[in-house]
Amino acid sequence: MKKCKAELRFKSRRLKGGRRALSTLAATGLMSMSLAVATAANYTWGGGTSSWTDTSASGWNGGPPASGDTALINSGSVFLTAETQENGVSITLGGSGVLNTAGASGYFDGYSSLSFLGGGTLTAVGGDATWGAGVLGSLSVGGSSASGSVINGSYFNVWDGATFNVADVTGDANPDLTVSAALAKLAFQSSASLTKTGAGTLTLGANNVLNNISTIVIAGGKISQTTGLSWSRLNNLTLQGGTVESVSTALSTFGCYWIPGTVTVSGSAPSYFTTVGSGVQFINLGDLGSSSGATTFNVADVTGSAAADLIVSTTLGNEPFGGSAGLVKTGAGTLELEANNSYTGNTTVSAGALRVNGTLHAASAVTVQSGGTLEGTGTIGGTVAVQAGGTLAAGSSIGTLIINGAATLSGTVAAEVANGPSADLISFVGGATLGGTLTVTANGTLTNGQTFNLFDGSLSGMFATLNLPGGPAHWNTSALYSSGEISFNNANPSAPNFTIGVIQGESVTFTFAGSKYPISDPDGDSVSVTAVGAASQGTTSKTTGSVTYTSTGSAGPDSFTYTVTDALGAVSIGTVTVQVLPAGSGANVLSLGGSVPTITVHALGIPGAVYSLQYTDSLSPVNWQDISGTATASALGAVTLTDPAAPMSMRYYRTKYVSGP
Repeated sequence: MKKCKAELRFKSRRLKGGRRALSTLAATGLMSMSLAVATAANYTWGGGTSSWTDTSASGWNGGPPASGDTALINSGSVFLTAETQENGVSITLGGSGVLNTAGASGYFDGYSSLSFLGGGTLTAVGGDATWGAGVLGSLSVGGSSASGSVINGSYFNVWDGATFNVADVTGDANPDLTVSAALAKLAFQSSASLTKTGAGTLTLGANNVLNNISTIVIAGGKISQTTGLSWSRLNNLTLQGGTVESVSTALSTFGCYWIPGTVTVSGSAPSYFTTVGSGVQFINLGDLGSSSGATTFNVADVTGSAAADLIVSTTLGNEPFGGSAGLVKTGAGTLELEANNSYTGNTTVSAGALRVNGTLHAASAVTVQSGGTLEGTGTIGGTVAVQAGGTLAAGSSIGTLIINGAATLSGTVAAEVANGPSADLISFVGGATLGGTLTVTANGTLTNGQTFNLFDGSLSGMFATLNLPGGPAHWNTSALYSSGEISFNNANPSAPNFTIGVIQGESVTFTFAGSKYPISDPDGDSVSVTAVGAASQGTTSKTTGSVTYTSTGSAGPDSFTYTVTDALGAVSIGTVTVQVLPAGSGANVLSLGGSVPTITVHALGIPGAVYSLQYTDSLSPVNWQDISGTATASALGAVTLTDPAAPMSMRYYRTKYVSGP
């Protein structure tokens, strides 16, 4: 048998710094061997305080865990030492259990799975400039714990794309995961993103915990802080139904957070910046050391309505190192500012709506570009320029907006008015130069003679276009450019009273268009029948242009009302008097002519109305039958109808109104 040399290479394991150790087995000569397939094992730490390699009863009681194994640390304290943890171990920390990355060479591998279940602490001790005390990948927080879980110590690196899935394990507002160890991207990574998911609270417990993480996504729950001197930079923040909570701080120039770059709002639910407690609570905007840097809020329309998509109740301030900061609003959604903001850079509304229900600083000049809207019930401290295509409005519904600086209006001013009377009011404390378009929308039906105050302050110039409910004929605008007032004029439509006749048991329908009883409006508005009252001896019904009465009771007088409404809601009520004639009474039949089988009936009717002929061969019981054919009454009311098949016996006739006046 021929001698040979064989070599087997085993899968390497990851060591500190991404280095791999390669195991090689070499043999010379004949070789026979068997390989046992390793199976995953479950290990529970025995509660002692020792290193990861401890295999005693107080340690792993065997092991230690290797790649593919699970490791539960529910009590005691485990210390990772140099390159002792295999890649791919699923680690769960719970209760009072602590995992320490000890010493400058301690290393926790981001490719391993880390879960917190009902408590647990991960502590970063030592580390180096490149790898920190280890690398965190995705982790989860679950179970139930009154105090939540903790990551503390020096700092950890974060793999790009890591996810912290934090459930609400405390069941209240207390932190579910507190991170006071700094989190940073690896030195060789160009960027690192971190996504917070779950309904729980991720609390940042030290200054600048998130350090140089490039992108932060809050997709549910909230990020908060511990009290005191906690401050963190949130780079390129994305909110997807998440909340950023500010807690009281003793800092005067550093806010609760610094948010440079772009804040993006997406998803399907609104997001929030909120505050807890009292004291200094604000957020720094802008770029480091810049005198004109701005933070962009790119807010999508996640609510699909006029409701706010991002609500900020925390004060927005300048950048933390003395530079002025501004705000740029983009995206189709609505950004609502509720606090008294202190940033002094420019405010630009490029798209969507900026709703100011708090205040903007006097040094912040506001520009509303084409496609943007500035609205709210707060106070704008500085100047306002509404460019062509931009919109200025008070409130999202009826409200008052105050502008202390000079306003120049070249776009659209949108105002809402309602019965009361009440109206949007813009107070131009610094005066306004008018131009562009004034568009007024009516909320409900207005009352004739009402006056609405739209503007206060000194006004110059004129609007190029006025869009008013119902058209300019309904409005008196003589005081618009002096006192900011407009008045509504709308006359009631006509609803004439009249009398009709009908045979007992029959129906009559009369239309208003072109009839002797026309309904109309003196302002030229469209009109319609919007209601019909009840009758005592019959039933009533309507269409928009006609009314039908059906006799169901005894003969004699009857009456009912009908309501006419114009396009702007003004109404009038008319009364119809009905003369119900007894069945069989052809009161309007004057004479009969001709001979059997052709009988001619001469009758009187309404000039221009169309009639048909009916007959009955008995009055007890009465059984009226239609005869084919119609005739139109002459200008004097004469109408002639023919029965072409009259019998030799007695027959009774009457006319039936078909249509017309």
